[in-house]
Amino acid sequence: MSARDLRLEAVFLAVAARAHGQAGAGWARHARVRLEAGEDTYGERWSTLGTEALLGELAEEAADLGAWGALARQALDHEPVDAATLHRLAAALDRAAEAGAAAYAALLDARQALDRSSRP
Repeated sequence: MSARDLRLEAVFLAVAARAHGQAGAGWARHARVRLEAGEDTYGERWSTLGTEALLGELAEEAADLGAWGALARQALDHEPVDAATLHRLAAALDRAAEAGAAAYAALLDARQALDRSSRP
């Protein structure tokens, strides 16, 4: 039996996705698939990591939005697309990187709050 709370996961993802219409629904489905794949690969190991380590993993993923976004932005220079499409693609990468930076800041704040609350 899984240690995961599937109902909590469904609600968590639905709330996060609700402001983004079909794209948000697709994101939530993709996240559920990734949760299943992670459980298949790593089993229950996540449940032994603790909140601080999981926040650290999330911060790494948030930084990846910037790192991969910077690489993808460079790759755009080699795409045979018109200027309007190039602008739209670059804007999407900018938004993704900004979301990554915002997520990273929120996660850093959460880790600091966790550190403060665990001190005697």
